[in-house]
Amino acid sequence: MTQSAKRIDGWVHSQITEEEICLWREHPCNTDGDLRILLFRKPDVVVGEYPFPEGIATHQRLVDPFGDRIGLILDRECTYMSKEHWFRPNVMFDSNAIDVMVQASKAMKGDQLKEVPKWGLVDPIVASRYDLNLDFYVYETLRTNGVSEATLDGLIDPVARIFEIGNCQREPWLKERKLVVDLDSVRDVFEAESVRDFKGLAKAHINLLLGRWKDGMSETFEQWESASYLMLLKTIALSSNSTKPVVKKMEQLRAFEVETLGVSFMREKLFAALFLEGRYQPARDFILKDLKKSGLRAKLRGSARDLLLPRFAERFLSANLAKSKILVPHILTFDRPLLGLASPIRIHHMYSRIGESAWSIVYDFEHLKKQFAKPISLDVINALASTPRMAVSSHRNISGVEIKEIMDVLEKQVANWLCVNL
Repeated sequence: MTQSAKRIDGWVHSQITEEEICLWREHPCNTDGDLRILLFRKPDVVVGEYPFPEGIATHQRLVDPFGDRIGLILDRECTYMSKEHWFRPNVMFDSNAIDVMVQASKAMKGDQLKEVPKWGLVDPIVASRYDLNLDFYVYETLRTNGVSEATLDGLIDPVARIFEIGNCQREPWLKERKLVVDLDSVRDVFEAESVRDFKGLAKAHINLLLGRWKDGMSETFEQWESASYLMLLKTIALSSNSTKPVVKKMEQLRAFEVETLGVSFMREKLFAALFLEGRYQPARDFILKDLKKSGLRAKLRGSARDLLLPRFAERFLSANLAKSKILVPHILTFDRPLLGLASPIRIHHMYSRIGESAWSIVYDFEHLKKQFAKPISLDVINALASTPRMAVSSHRNISGVEIKEIMDVLEKQVANWLCVNL
């Protein structure tokens, strides 16, 4: 059974395959035929600039959880819902990447020397002309520095500069090292926001995100960071038992994750698999590098905060699937340990019931098996794959007092382990 070709804003799928139809029909959550599935696959014909041009698809700091594939959505008739949607790549940054972009902007405008060490990392982003997403950067700054007048004022200049980069002309940037804004591309935006320049636009965007931060995003980040911190602590605590098989430790971690915390965090489990198997690269760098200098709590909290970026990107995609313009997030980071944990993880598909806003994620474990010179053991892969694979899972009703008690116990166990192993 096949369907006719569909051309959707820059790319063509020639048919829906029997394998894709079977995935929908036989999906374990498709009990009443009301399931929607978002698949990712290579297009048969590319007629536009999507997927990413080669310069950005191979970007050494870009995490592409979709494997240079594009999305299509299947409904109960096994036909494309994509005719009502179009997908657009979206680049999301952490603060380190933003710093490099701002440095490049200043050099372009003569604010400093024109020698920027990482031009090669910035150029593909400019060449792509895709959306530059600052949501995480603003939230990360609010989470790290707190909400204050100084913090908000300090965000205006970098946000304005990134908006300029996102609306600059490509040729002057790439060939002449000049930042020339394409005013035609922003005139309507300025009018819609009643602002005169990019600083005014930055203030408006920051205020929008500040409202969302106060309206629940702050609590979401706190929950994610605390749960991730506890997962990292639990992993190190489990490593102190040298006689128990890794698979058993992974089962304990899974029980702790789901039954105690009420979450399902894939990257923390990948870290655990590498760490518990004795593969300290990149796992060792991710939490142990500079640990003595930073201190246990500060270092692990920082590592947990690093993992917010890929998690937020998944949350962002899920929230956008109800819209006609679907922004598909790719993250840019210069944090090598984070790259080591984020890059191997690829999304196979997402699913949701018609009428529901939440989407669950199923990861591509076949791809994960191939990402390391010494493959992760099949038993450990199975332990990873057997957990509920949701990007954002609601926390069970766990009190702050209970979290503090768990945290105190684990911190003592990990401190003891560090005394022996570092």
